[in-house]
Amino acid sequence: MLGNLKDAQRIALELNRIKGDLEAARTRWIWFQEVGHLALALRAVRYFPALEAPTLEKTLSQPANQNSQHSQPLARLKVLGPIQLEREGQSVHYRGHKRTELLAYLLERRIAGHQGADSLELLDTLYPDVSEDEGKRTLKQQIYLIRGNLGRSSILSTPGGYALGAVSSDAEEFLAGGESALWRGPYLEGLGNGWIGGVKDALFLALKTQLESPLERQKAPCLSLARSLCGMEPYDLNALKVALRALLKGAGTPAAHTFYLERRTLFVEVGEELPVSFEEFLEFIPLQP
Repeated sequence: MLGNLKDAQRIALELNRIKGDLEAARTRWIWFQEVGHLALALRAVRYFPALEAPTLEKTLSQPANQNSQHSQPLARLKVLGPIQLEREGQSVHYRGHKRTELLAYLLERRIAGHQGADSLELLDTLYPDVSEDEGKRTLKQQIYLIRGNLGRSSILSTPGGYALGAVSSDAEEFLAGGESALWRGPYLEGLGNGWIGGVKDALFLALKTQLESPLERQKAPCLSLARSLCGMEPYDLNALKVALRALLKGAGTPAAHTFYLERRTLFVEVGEELPVSFEEFLEFIPLQP
């Protein structure tokens, strides 16, 4: 029965295209999404580009009561550790490394104070090894799939490209004074080091400050925070000092000893010898400027 209805809706979409009937096509486009016919939904968007998600300009110009869904996003992007996506509090699982990169890149742009990124910038960043036409097709498909998973307002269309929309993030919450328990591992673990250096630097410094603060402000295990901090800057001696001091206060000497041996091994692998014990390291290695 559903197969017959699918064929009927597909034929009706072709008639809508011939007649230029946008509103009738919109009804079918919504149905295709609801029942999972993504290819036909994409075809509807190709026929009627106006079916795309609201543009950033329109969203920002809406009255506050109409824009309330953007002030309380249903989707959430977690980047303080392995990447996780949630919608309405439930994990969203899908294959799509490039989709994750796209979301993370747009998040970094937002944290850095930019209203999105233009399409050519996204192509250069995410699809440097394909032709421009192929890159544009792939980008549009990824945008469509993200909207299907996280909601139509998760990515907004801008005059020249796209911006992250109604998606909250643990990174922004932490930078706004959130608890250290938001950290589950190094920033963008498993995805890379990020693209906009100032974003990672800001997170690194904020976490470092948390570890230097009184223990009552730390809501996550010291060892986890120490690994998150040093995982972002593996060869930063100041970060290692901060991590060790926090471990001594919060987890004790055995934890500090074990952690120092782990980090010391990494330094040896790049030809850098550190003192044998963490006590010597803390006493004799000067702070870097």
